[in-house]
Amino acid sequence: MTSESKLDSLRTKSDLEAFFTSAREFTLAHHSKDLDHVNSRSWPPSFMDFMDEYIYVVCASGFRSLHAAKLAPKLYDALIKTNGEDEEALLIIFKNGRKIRAIRSVFNGFKDNIEAYQEFVNSINEIQDFKVLPYIGDITCYHIARNTGYSSVSKPDLHLTRLLERFEFENVQDLCGYLRENVDSEMSVGAIDFCLFVYMSHNFGEIIECCDSDIRIR
Repeated sequence: MTSESKLDSLRTKSDLEAFFTSAREFTLAHHSKDLDHVNSRSWPPSFMDFMDEYIYVVCASGFRSLHAAKLAPKLYDALIKTNGEDEEALLIIFKNGRKIRAIRSVFNGFKDNIEAYQEFVNSINEIQDFKVLPYIGDITCYHIARNTGYSSVSKPDLHLTRLLERFEFENVQDLCGYLRENVDSEMSVGAIDFCLFVYMSHNFGEIIECCDSDIRIR
């Protein structure tokens, strides 16, 4: 059964609830550490913690989560080792010059000026404010808001949008909010979003390289 036919089989809210239950069970079984990471986020993060999450979100934009999960820690380590001064060291790892320049510009703008970072943190009054950062747009602002602990939200990525199209919810926040209210009230909207993302990005429950491993999906 193709992914589209699997989604087409979801016709009622009871189907949606059962679908989420499967997603939650799969995530708990194979990505529990990653789910714990999502649940452990608190705002504001330290600058280096923020950079860790920012690098991941930038890498994940337009790329598969597995690819981003492999790249991000290598880029983070290289950035720290070179103090953000060696672009070529990062390009060896990831040959996307625009994204590398974005990562270096944020790092170099704050690394020696903690007051500037604190001003940035204080300037975040809503999720859309993250869009002041390079490579943070209409979708990725939700991703970085969730991953930095600013707000436990759902990100309207391709997977969640495909699911949303099957049901009469106004947006993915409402969809995940419904599942929280009707299936698991102890799980945050951001955690519900993460479970659905993991399940759908793993072709609805297939075991792949990142499962039960140290490769961190966020």
